[in-house]
Amino acid sequence: MPVRVAVVGAGYFAQFHQEAWARLPGTKLVGIADLD
Repeated sequence: MPVRVAVVGAGYFAQFHQEAWARLPGTKLVGIADLD
């Protein structure tokens, strides 16, 4: 069962966070949230 991850904040660094989570085995990015 993968660890489900959400990124809070979709600014400039969000792309790096998304790429890092995608590379980690056993994780699944399920959402990105931002105020805008």
